[in-house]
Amino acid sequence: MAALQNPSRCVAGVVGVVTRYDGLHTPSETPPLTAINLHLEAVSTAASTCLLDQSEGRPSPRIVTSRVTEIILRASSV
Repeated sequence: MAALQNPSRCVAGVVGVVTRYDGLHTPSETPPLTAINLHLEAVSTAASTCLLDQSEGRPSPRIVTSRVTEIILRASSV
């Protein structure tokens, strides 16, 4: 992002930036970053629960699914 903000470069309308994680920094970047919400908290909770269940001999699923990912459009790509 710092390289794209260099005043000697004209990137407006030419470069789009999207990140794979919708973290705390994404809306505060200049411009705000388009991101993919992977619902990582829900995934990590489900995986941790599955691991604990297996380690304690309780039945658990072999595959853990999560909510569908979503794109959060922000100024960096529109």
